[in-house]
Amino acid sequence: MSKIFEINFSIKIDGEKIMFWKRKKKILTLTEDEISKLNSGDLNEDMIKEYCRLGEERLKDCLDTKKQFEQKGSILLSIYMPISLALFGLSMKFELPYIFNISAFCLFIGIFFILSSIHFSDYGSLGRHPEDFLGKIDYNYLTVDKKEQALMYAYNLEYLIDTINISDESNNKKQSKIIIAIWCGAISIVPFVIKFLFSL
Repeated sequence: MSKIFEINFSIKIDGEKIMFWKRKKKILTLTEDEISKLNSGDLNEDMIKEYCRLGEERLKDCLDTKKQFEQKGSILLSIYMPISLALFGLSMKFELPYIFNISAFCLFIGIFFILSSIHFSDYGSLGRHPEDFLGKIDYNYLTVDKKEQALMYAYNLEYLIDTINISDESNNKKQSKIIIAIWCGAISIVPFVIKFLFSL
């Protein structure tokens, strides 16, 4: 398995950090098959436990970020919905209805991105489903020897990589959609600004 991350090359001039190069690099990580070939006696169980704890903290941060994005999306949705409907209603009572309609249309596009950011996203979970331990045919997790506990923690560490990567990717998508929705709200004001400027 590989994980992509960014390496930032920078220098300091007069105490200020200046970025002058960025590149992405792949980190090769052990697969489940490679972990199974390790000698459990050579593994440091305490350290692997600590790595698992840190991985779970990282996943928890991802899930907390997910909640924050969804809260922001819900707030924007509660603002955009009534305003867009009000604009459509006002377009029937005033001259130049296209101004109201364009603004409302921009808000509806924002609503679409908000809804798509709240739903349709995959995330990892902090716990594991019992099927992971009871549904295995090739290995009996109920009879794990105490010497192999470190190996089980190593398997869990490998599992955390996928869940964190999936959660990070979903958060990046949520963030992009929320930003687009905010821009849609800002653009919805433009027709009124233009109308005001031309009326001066």
